[in-house]
Amino acid sequence: MDNVHKIVIVEDDHVDYVLMQSIVSEALNGRVDFIWCPDYDEAIKLIDANQHDIYFVDYNLNPRDGLELAHYAQSNRNFDKPLILVTGQEDYEIDKAATEAGATDYIVKKHLSAPVVERSIRYSLKQKQTEKRLRHLALNDSLTGLANRTLFGMKLSDDIAHAKRANTMIAVMMLDLDGFKSINDTLGHAAGDSTLQVVAERLEACVRESDTVARFGGDEFAIILTYAQDAKQLCIVAEKILSSLNKSFEISGERASTSASIGVGLYPNDAQDPSSLLKCADLALYEAKGAGKNKYQFHNNELNSHLRANTAMQGDIHGALKDGQFSLHYQPIFNLCDDTIDSIEVLLRWNHPEKGPITPNEFLPIADSIGLMPKLSECVVDLLEKEVKIWSESALPDYTINVNVSETQLKDRTLYDALSKDFLSWERVNLDLDESVLQHSGNRVSKVLAKIHENGARLSIHNFGKSEPSLSLFQQFKIDTIKIDGSIVRNIGLSKNDEAFSRIVVAIGEILGLSVIANSVETEEQLEFLTSIGCRKAQGFMLCPPLSSQDFVEWHHNYSSATEQIAVG
Repeated sequence: MDNVHKIVIVEDDHVDYVLMQSIVSEALNGRVDFIWCPDYDEAIKLIDANQHDIYFVDYNLNPRDGLELAHYAQSNRNFDKPLILVTGQEDYEIDKAATEAGATDYIVKKHLSAPVVERSIRYSLKQKQTEKRLRHLALNDSLTGLANRTLFGMKLSDDIAHAKRANTMIAVMMLDLDGFKSINDTLGHAAGDSTLQVVAERLEACVRESDTVARFGGDEFAIILTYAQDAKQLCIVAEKILSSLNKSFEISGERASTSASIGVGLYPNDAQDPSSLLKCADLALYEAKGAGKNKYQFHNNELNSHLRANTAMQGDIHGALKDGQFSLHYQPIFNLCDDTIDSIEVLLRWNHPEKGPITPNEFLPIADSIGLMPKLSECVVDLLEKEVKIWSESALPDYTINVNVSETQLKDRTLYDALSKDFLSWERVNLDLDESVLQHSGNRVSKVLAKIHENGARLSIHNFGKSEPSLSLFQQFKIDTIKIDGSIVRNIGLSKNDEAFSRIVVAIGEILGLSVIANSVETEEQLEFLTSIGCRKAQGFMLCPPLSSQDFVEWHHNYSSATEQIAVG
């Protein structure tokens, strides 16, 4: 009983609520937080939230009744908590109706006592545990623990209904392993089972918690991607899955590997009901298999053009790494109080020989999906090492270097190892991390960040305000700097809300002792406003655009000479 913490009492009479509260508290030795719910509609919200341990529901809820609420709870597939019906009537028909409605137990008010309530709670919790075990057996694959075809169908129906209400898109991926039969034939069925378990783990690691991964049987898997944004994002997810499955693993002392074919169907573009959407994904899978191993295909031909562009981009990135097409540009961050240079942000650039400049937003997600981030990290550090040496020879000060870092780079350690070289002390390194990386970071990333901070490097939250800000990040991580997102700064003078948000961020910085940098300053009006609210640092095209290494050295000498003359004058 020690695990019971939150109790909901749905009772429209306050006197009866107080009585029930006293008896339940005695039954649980006072280890209870109560929520009194006197309203049927509010009770519906609490059931939907599914965040409490036990629900006591009075039979009479004028003008509704507790049986209706029990029926609703039973129809809600996400609700898995005990619901105990309490009534003033000792009636077999009500008892029977309560059981049929899904109530886990039934208590008559005249028999209410601490022992009776304690027994009812114990019985209800045990019954729910049994139901959960049976539900898991019925709706989950016994080998992998993934959802089975039945649960997948239920989830897909729910997700389509939600997408329809929210006017959003979802994707279904059908996936078959390539050559799985040969693993069974050569290594045995036990090895085949181990392979399926490895595949299941890797598929789950490639998607979000809100998505669903299922095994339909044999080597057939299916995935629901909720909140699918566009074809580009889906290509990245598909590439990430294929890349993950291609990595070798050990089975029965042997190294093995696998690949897969994937078909993608979209709601509402391809179909509007679960059965038709699965059929579209299945047809696309058939096309992918026909194209050869390790391929994915959309049901929509127009989206396949994105696939071809994505595939071409992969080859271009490999070629760019080989031919040295990547370069670094540098943008200074200024102290607004005296116009001195505070630090320098390093920006990766790619000038394709035929296609011209390609932005990081275009190539970095694709590089990440096919496992090339470690090579890009090495490329960045190698270029930086050469150019820091040139700066030293050109008598530039030892500025702090701001480097943008992805979650993959932190997990892989390639960037960490590369930055451990002697050419740049950790005290000169500031790692810029996107807010979402910190919000969803696991234990592995947290340990790497802690180690980097111990070494003397600083940490910045990049694009603060782009997603919903979380102040808990400042408790979890040793943050040194907040960078206000450029979309917020660009709205200064246009949006009172963004101006207010900028004031709040500056205030947070002052309270917590953090530096605050405004990104993407482009107008005098923005600069004046930021200065007026106490923002002490900024960067942007108006102050200085990103420059190549050679141009930066030249600009720096000119800027230093100009500021010295102003100081002397």
